[in-house]
Amino acid sequence: MKDKNLKYIAHAIIVVAFMGLIAFVIYYTGKTAFLWLLLFVFLYQPWGDLKTKQEKNNEE
Repeated sequence: MKDKNLKYIAHAIIVVAFMGLIAFVIYYTGKTAFLWLLLFVFLYQPWGDLKTKQEKNNEE
């Protein structure tokens, strides 16, 4: 139970830090075009493939 809560807390800290980094870049550069690049990078990630490969490795 404690490990699961720690996982969620760590995830929240990472998300907030990443949002802060994006806000910092937008504030100092005044450009938001890189947000589209970030969006496509995250959408392109093969998250489903990684999970199925991990499950297959655990079964072997």
